[in-house]
Amino acid sequence: MPSDQTVTAKAVLAAVVEIRRHGTRPALEHLEQVEPDLAEYAMESLSEIHQKLRKLSSPVADSQRLYRDVESLVLVCIVALWRGHHDLWRQDISDGADS
Repeated sequence: MPSDQTVTAKAVLAAVVEIRRHGTRPALEHLEQVEPDLAEYAMESLSEIHQKLRKLSSPVADSQRLYRDVESLVLVCIVALWRGHHDLWRQDISDGADS
């Protein structure tokens, strides 16, 4: 099945850089503002994952590190998709202006 390539490697890399530079808290706060239902689902799911990780017999630091990795993964995917949609929207606008 062909892909429409809405999310490019460039969008993913930009999202990774943004999350690493600014942290997950600002990304979650922004998500709460623009997509409250999605934010609620993501935070509830991440909270459940955190609780399950704490029940494992691994050291606390390892569980927290894994939780932060999962949290970052979720946010990078969301931010990359936003970037991809934004770039696609800009391209559509540019293509329409050329007509």
